[in-house]
Amino acid sequence: MGEERTGSTIGSESGLLRWILLDGNRFLVTAGILAASGLVLSALTAMDVIAFTNENSMNRLANGMVAGTFSVVTIVITINQLILSRQFASAGELRDRLAGVMELREDIARKADIHASPAEPTALLGVVMEAVEHRATRLGETVTEDDDEQSRELTEYAAAVSEAAECAHKRLENADFGTFHAVSLTIDYDDSQQIYAGRYLQREHAEGIDEETDEALDDLLETLQLFNVARSHFKTTYMERELSRLSRLITSLGIPAILAAVTIGLLYGDIRGLTISPAVAPTVIILLILVVLSPLALLSAFVLRSATVSRRTASIGPMVPSKETEEGSAAVTDTTEH
Repeated sequence: MGEERTGSTIGSESGLLRWILLDGNRFLVTAGILAASGLVLSALTAMDVIAFTNENSMNRLANGMVAGTFSVVTIVITINQLILSRQFASAGELRDRLAGVMELREDIARKADIHASPAEPTALLGVVMEAVEHRATRLGETVTEDDDEQSRELTEYAAAVSEAAECAHKRLENADFGTFHAVSLTIDYDDSQQIYAGRYLQREHAEGIDEETDEALDDLLETLQLFNVARSHFKTTYMERELSRLSRLITSLGIPAILAAVTIGLLYGDIRGLTISPAVAPTVIILLILVVLSPLALLSAFVLRSATVSRRTASIGPMVPSKETEEGSAAVTDTTEH
């Protein structure tokens, strides 16, 4: 496998970009979007690029903002209806869901050799990561010390998976409680590539792998699959709660936004033109525009996070759509930042 190893992360961002997409408080991101919009409008006004003096133009703008706000609220209400539709189910369907969750928890407890799996998301995924680390270490111990290609590839694979799982486990141990933190801290963990690489090595060296190594590799792959399912379960739970929260907030902001848009039109309702001093009109109108934009800014902040989470965890199992794995090789570059 040369200088390349099984990757542990995909598409990682750092610094400001990651804060905006994932880690930042959504209300702070929304405030940042509105502040940037306000600065742009103020700068354009100061440079005389735009003006708020033409009554017909401002009335058209106000009408457009009212219609746009209604559209945003309607879209969010539709999303909320889709979420609610998942909550309605027959008793049999609800029992099947519960049975699936309980079976997953029992499988995790068995793999982790504990009496019961934790209820808290970060602790549960931490337990799975610890189990992955132990099984990767065990796989490395079962590989013979022969200086051949098979032994080197299996040893490198086990070491890479163990290192990646150890880093993920440490992050989860120091994390805050909560479903999003559990998903966020493992969003870059490349379990799909690890499963693919493990299956590839298992079939590539099927005749040369002894029974103990083959069982250890199977055990590791099963544990990685449990992690994949558990993270997907928490991702679904997070997305449902996040979108429900978003719909409530957007609906709450909808009325102030519509009132602000109507107020812009009414400022030009007097037959003599503006009802307020032209000197303060730009500041007042820009503030009203920001109120109108607040539902869209909030929607953008939430969608940025939801879309990033969905994109990073889109694959289930050994499907690696974001990588171009070299034909005949199970290796990808390790992009983990330590």
